[in-house]
Amino acid sequence: MTIFRASAWLSRPPKILSALVVILTIFSHHASGQTVLTDPDGQPIAPPVTDQPADVAPQSLEPLVLDDVELVPPSGTNEDKWTPSDQPVGSVGSGDNSIEIDQLTVVTADSVGLLTEQEGGLPYSVWRGTRYETVYDLMDRLPVSTTSPALRRVMRRLLISEAALPDNTTGEGDFIAHRLEVLSAMGEVAAARELLAVTPGRNANERLLRIESEVALNGGKFVEACGTASSVVSEGGGDYWQKLFIFCQILAGASAEADLGLALMRELGAEEDTLLLMLDSMIRGETPVLNSLSDQSPLHMAVLRSSNARLAEDAVDVPSPVILAAIASNQDLDIATRLEAGELAAASAALPVQDHRNLYLSVPFTTDELESPISTAETLDGPMARALLYQAARQQTVHGAKAEAAALALEIARRDDRYASTADAFLDIIAGVAPRSDLIWFAGDAVRAFVLTGNANAAQGWLKMLELNATRSVDALDALTSLIPIVRLASLQSDGLPSQVGLGDWLITAGVQDGWRQRAALLFSLLDNLGEPVDPGSWEILGFEDAREPRALPDPALWYRLAASSNGGRVGETVLLASLVLGDGGPGMVDSITMGHVVRSLSATGLYQEARTLAIEAAIAGGL
Repeated sequence: MTIFRASAWLSRPPKILSALVVILTIFSHHASGQTVLTDPDGQPIAPPVTDQPADVAPQSLEPLVLDDVELVPPSGTNEDKWTPSDQPVGSVGSGDNSIEIDQLTVVTADSVGLLTEQEGGLPYSVWRGTRYETVYDLMDRLPVSTTSPALRRVMRRLLISEAALPDNTTGEGDFIAHRLEVLSAMGEVAAARELLAVTPGRNANERLLRIESEVALNGGKFVEACGTASSVVSEGGGDYWQKLFIFCQILAGASAEADLGLALMRELGAEEDTLLLMLDSMIRGETPVLNSLSDQSPLHMAVLRSSNARLAEDAVDVPSPVILAAIASNQDLDIATRLEAGELAAASAALPVQDHRNLYLSVPFTTDELESPISTAETLDGPMARALLYQAARQQTVHGAKAEAAALALEIARRDDRYASTADAFLDIIAGVAPRSDLIWFAGDAVRAFVLTGNANAAQGWLKMLELNATRSVDALDALTSLIPIVRLASLQSDGLPSQVGLGDWLITAGVQDGWRQRAALLFSLLDNLGEPVDPGSWEILGFEDAREPRALPDPALWYRLAASSNGGRVGETVLLASLVLGDGGPGMVDSITMGHVVRSLSATGLYQEARTLAIEAAIAGGL
């Protein structure tokens, strides 16, 4: 074994690191097929076949025949050139004699982004009027673990948009670093990697280099992280880089060198923390133990991914999407723990949809369980029940059986407050069920799932089927009436889809159901704040609620700051404040008045579509 002096080792890494080129990325994702319907990860989904005969079609109801629906995926990152438009900065003269003075925008590391406004990003002036100190404070408080797909999308869009810097920004790389840190904490590994790739001067900024290494670790790209560690350690990096380098030596099979490095760190006074103990266990071939997952770094998660580390019993009860995704991806852990973590990570979009589905498919079930999934699912806990129903639906060729499994999975998910992520996972199943008259009972689930996942066009087939059958089927008329809130909020009504029922019909039907008043108030508040006023007579029908009971109120500081930011046209600040108001729970966990305030504030700054998408999510979460 070669022995190095402490100073020499810290300044010159052993040549054994070259062996790292043989380390394979632990996790890979595979794409297949031609995309027609689009799930949240852009994964291909086979189009629904709508012209085949019904399995058990009633004679009185005609099956609907439609062309395949091709859907456009939501706006995402763009690898094309992102040079910003020139920005007017002033003028000379007045009236007809004025001369506009333009100045070419200077693109700095802090202002770069993946999207210009023309490519679907937020306006270049998104931070105008907001001080950097305010932005920094609000970004630190963002609900990175939110389970709201709509809220995550608008937060992500804000962070990756190319924009002029907030007021009082130093422009020395702090702002881009903060944006990258938040993206990484959200589990948006791909977006963070792409944003790093277009950030100039990152190799000369140690903070950006560390973020780059952590993003690589979060994505399972250990070779990349180790390459960065090698470069920094050769220049005398600090404790973080030394620990990462030791981890890389272990992966390369250089246990003796890693053991020496660990001993030198201890000799030089490094704190004996969890990470050092885990690395020591890996060197000795022992099983690392994580007693707590709170405040763990990407390097901790890399150790977890690359070893069969044992976890504390409360391992899943952590807020970090990155940690949850790492637990879900660790095949050495028990399947129940992985499944629970995977669902939570998928709800926060840290686990890709296809990985979520593959996790469902990896759960072992008996033949008897798969042959009677409906009755068996009711005896299982939520994640296990959904895994069983997904596997059973994948095996079915009968449309009715597929629909029954998906409907039960969504029903159980609603009880567990995981409806959105379950709709994502089951979208390929739902997309394979044709909108036919013998499946009227499934229309509501199909329409809500398509709308919630950003595939509203695919819902049109089900609505047309209900329209055609509503004059001769009470079930079809009832199903169509129950969908009026979603039809209105998603703007699904058009000249090509004349509605036979309206809001008044829905209110009459809803009035006999438990909790109708809360649902009606939510719908009216959402519509009114989207600029679609509700007739005063409809509000009067709601009557008055007993106000003697104390009510929880939103934080008045957040409420008024959101209003002031929106009224001042400060788009970025409005997005940040709205995100804080909604919190980790998203639209489904706030009252109708607060949700209406968020919708109105976003709409007032020009983010009308984002406001509408959040409103739809709130409506479905509220039982509409």
